[in-house]
Amino acid sequence: MTQQPTWPQRVLQAAAIYNLLWGAWVVLFPNHWFDLTGIPHPNYPGIWQCVGMIVGVYGLGYWWASRDFAKHWPVIAVGFLGKIFGPIGFLQSVIQGALPWSWGWMILTNDLIWWLPFGAMLYLAFKQHSDPQQRAADSGKQAAEPWSLADANTLARTAQGQTIGQLSSKKDVLLIFLRHAGCTFCRETLDELRKSRQTWEQQGLQPVVVHMGSNEQGLQMMDQYQLDDCPVISDPECRIFRAYQLPRGTWRQLFGLRIWIEGFKAAILKGYGFGKLMGDGFQMSGAFVVRDGRVVAAYPSKDAADSCSWKPALQAMVLMSLLFVDWASPHVFAQATGPVPSPVPNSKPSVSNPQGAKAMADGEISEIQQGDCVEFATDPRTVGTWIIDIHSQRGIGGFTLRRRSTKWPENLRVRIHTKGLEQIRLVIDPKTAQEAMTTTYSGEYGTTSLKEIWSEIQQHTDAKGGTKTTTRQVNLGPGVSGTGIANKSLRLMDASGKELEKNRLPLQEGEYFQWTVPNEWLAKQNPEFVQIQWVDFFRG
Repeated sequence: MTQQPTWPQRVLQAAAIYNLLWGAWVVLFPNHWFDLTGIPHPNYPGIWQCVGMIVGVYGLGYWWASRDFAKHWPVIAVGFLGKIFGPIGFLQSVIQGALPWSWGWMILTNDLIWWLPFGAMLYLAFKQHSDPQQRAADSGKQAAEPWSLADANTLARTAQGQTIGQLSSKKDVLLIFLRHAGCTFCRETLDELRKSRQTWEQQGLQPVVVHMGSNEQGLQMMDQYQLDDCPVISDPECRIFRAYQLPRGTWRQLFGLRIWIEGFKAAILKGYGFGKLMGDGFQMSGAFVVRDGRVVAAYPSKDAADSCSWKPALQAMVLMSLLFVDWASPHVFAQATGPVPSPVPNSKPSVSNPQGAKAMADGEISEIQQGDCVEFATDPRTVGTWIIDIHSQRGIGGFTLRRRSTKWPENLRVRIHTKGLEQIRLVIDPKTAQEAMTTTYSGEYGTTSLKEIWSEIQQHTDAKGGTKTTTRQVNLGPGVSGTGIANKSLRLMDASGKELEKNRLPLQEGEYFQWTVPNEWLAKQNPEFVQIQWVDFFRG
């Protein structure tokens, strides 16, 4: 269950003391405020004293509510409404000339300064009561035991009785988590999934939708969007959401400015509308690709408006289908004694082009997709720097890089000669006899914002075959290796190797992306093998 913060208790106790003191002052000295503001005494001071008595009683309620603000939220809600209607009535009286503006000081201390803390308490109370575990506790039931990823894949069943593990053993599963059926972004998600049917069918993917409603509601929802052949899993307790490490959203993720703008577009302009809230409205969504019960790609939503997080997951599936099929034979690379290879405009190589093969080998590249060219060399101007040049015909590809030295170089630079860079991934997969920890650093370079966003996905497999996946956003700190620029590992370069003065996409002929791999990612585990994968936004 959610642990309550302590500040609401102090705020409510302060509000209680203020109300009691203010109420006592008005009851005992009903004309004092009128004297201070220079207006005539009321004809019936008893009415004004009744106001003081009511305010004082609110103080008793606030003190009572301070014991558990989430449980006694109705008291806070009634007080909050009074603090909203009070200023409205004051403005009406000022406009009509019944009260002077000097009475605004009372409105400030009685009402306005309490708006933010009272609103925040109501928000936290609603969030707490929306949590399935808290709802179970409120109803006197025992909260469901949390599931591991292996539990979720073997115990959760679709409306047709199949498990995620069973489905993913037959074909790759595109597992899509929805926030709730009334969410306008989730409605857009299903509609876009319907429109992309040809793509996921061609890839041999099986979409599976996890939602928080009942089985009947899920089937009705899928039928509405002509997806009745896609399995659905009811998860009202959010056990599968938790097993896949999907968190509950923050204020910014749920109610930030971007959410309102995108919500208006989806609900009004696109016509998806709104519906009734079902389940935990604070739960975040996401998408995963599951193969044989193992997560091979994870895309948690960045915010509530990131409704179609399954799209990059689908694109990753296209990438993986190319990475694991029809590889060219391995190629061995060595340190180069000559200059760093330069970009090759208009070239369409089908195999890699090793440099300095007669020298002592420091690295080995394998599993290069047919049609791609990968060139490997050291930079003679900088000690401890490797350069990898990539030319990709299809715009989707990858390769495996092996170090032959005792550790990775201080600087590993990857130059990607594509028009755009929708995604780049560094996969670290060291294995031992007992366990394995796969770490994937997944980066995006937005075509509109033109800035990089990184996330770290860790999947731990224990000796018994159980798996646990965690995802977190990665902030690149100052001193990213080789860039000299904080929070930046990607640079857009011209054909001469100079950084572009102004970032813009698509890149022109001869221009390329230069990615300096943060050396702490490699130094942390010092793996023997890593995979580098990429997707060009302008591919094809």
